[in-house]
Amino acid sequence: AEYKHQTAVIHLKTIEQLQEEVEQAISQLGVRVKEQVDLEAWMRKQLPSDAQNEGARRARAFLKSLQAGWDDLQDQVGQTIQTTMETFHRFSAEESHSVYVESIDLYYSSPLTEAGVILVDTPGADSLNARHTGVAFEYIKNADAILFVTYYNHAFTQADRMFLEQLSGVKDQFSL
Repeated sequence: AEYKHQTAVIHLKTIEQLQEEVEQAISQLGVRVKEQVDLEAWMRKQLPSDAQNEGARRARAFLKSLQAGWDDLQDQVGQTIQTTMETFHRFSAEESHSVYVESIDLYYSSPLTEAGVILVDTPGADSLNARHTGVAFEYIKNADAILFVTYYNHAFTQADRMFLEQLSGVKDQFSL
């Protein structure tokens, strides 16, 4: 009742969360982190182009997305933004903005939601950040139903398989 139809409440990551994620990504690139990373400096840094493995490629893509959105979002880090579906789309679908998102609450009126159904889209199984998988499992533990969604043109990966195997351990009935 507090929010009208198609309202999005976007919670952006804090500077501390971004700092931690950047440090994780830098370590995936093979760069040793001895002290706290200067976030502002890394947003301007030329990234190595020779990613040796899948983890390094994902880390590089993550850092490039952060860099692409930094000028637009650096002043909004840690804030909560109430907005429209148009801005929601930008924060949910454009990597340069979505990498800054902690969570989004989308208020959408439909027969399902009016009946009390809450739909949760959790982070993907192949996320760079291990915390994302933890978030997904926290929701899954309390879910009444789970729908595993993947892109039609996305190959079923080792990460997908491992995620589903872990999922069967969380919900005993899934192992059947």
